[in-house]
Amino acid sequence: MGEINRRKMEDRKEIIKIKEPISTENKFHSSELFYIEEAKLPFSAGIYTLTGCAMHWHHSWEILCQLEGEAYVRFGGEKIISRPGDITVISGEEPHETEKITKRHKILLLQFQMEPVLPYFSVAKEYQHIPSILLDPFRKVGHFNLRSKKVESIMWKIEGEYKKKILGYEIRIPAYIMELMVYFMRNDYICARRPATEVMIALEKIRPALSYIEENYQNKITLNDIAGHIHLCESECTRLFKRHMNTTLFAFLQEYRIERSLEFLQDDQPVSAVADKAGFSDPNYYSKVFAKIKGCSPREYRNHRF
Repeated sequence: MGEINRRKMEDRKEIIKIKEPISTENKFHSSELFYIEEAKLPFSAGIYTLTGCAMHWHHSWEILCQLEGEAYVRFGGEKIISRPGDITVISGEEPHETEKITKRHKILLLQFQMEPVLPYFSVAKEYQHIPSILLDPFRKVGHFNLRSKKVESIMWKIEGEYKKKILGYEIRIPAYIMELMVYFMRNDYICARRPATEVMIALEKIRPALSYIEENYQNKITLNDIAGHIHLCESECTRLFKRHMNTTLFAFLQEYRIERSLEFLQDDQPVSAVADKAGFSDPNYYSKVFAKIKGCSPREYRNHRF
């Protein structure tokens, strides 16, 4: 197979397509958003506008509270509409995508790593099984939705602490996160296991492919490389990805490379160098794909954002 980022796709489905003028506001799940992995602390919180994001996953947990507008939130085999007041909890490594429905859209977003709060569950024997549930891929936690003034109130407290960064906020925020976990436990969101479904088993097969892309996106990647890595034939790999990620493997790779290129655009380096670092051997092709996904050229994006 030829290099994936040079193959032409007739069935290319655009999940993210920004038609609005370039904005300096934060966009969901790009390097413009405060990524947990890039932070000095294992959490972040803020209010963001959302344009949409292709199917992806990350290690950190995520809680979204819809403030204004409506958006689709899709998981493997399930699609929901998030409306004002709705809260969506997405556990770590749960593949998901978002797409706004209304033009005006705003969310309160909390991201955090679970590991710092796990020791709290060791205080009593009856809670010591909770960490294995929280980290088990075949768990009930995967994702869930609710409407709760209590949860929303705690999220606003976390956002306030994170924004003001007054003395002791690094201690206060994990305490609030633990308060959220206790609420979810008491309301049976995270205490019971669920049987492995066909979708969940398929997603477990896909995750190694996502990890492979994350680790090798700067290099030449072929369909054969990914299929071999997850021990499937090329046709089965393609079918599995399309069915459960709601996009093609090629499209996901393109989206991922463009998103990673955003961090390189922050530096004052030629676009050709940025393209190369992001896994595009042809800077013109990189600019073309960038414009198709982001609605502007890399230079325009850099000038407006940085």
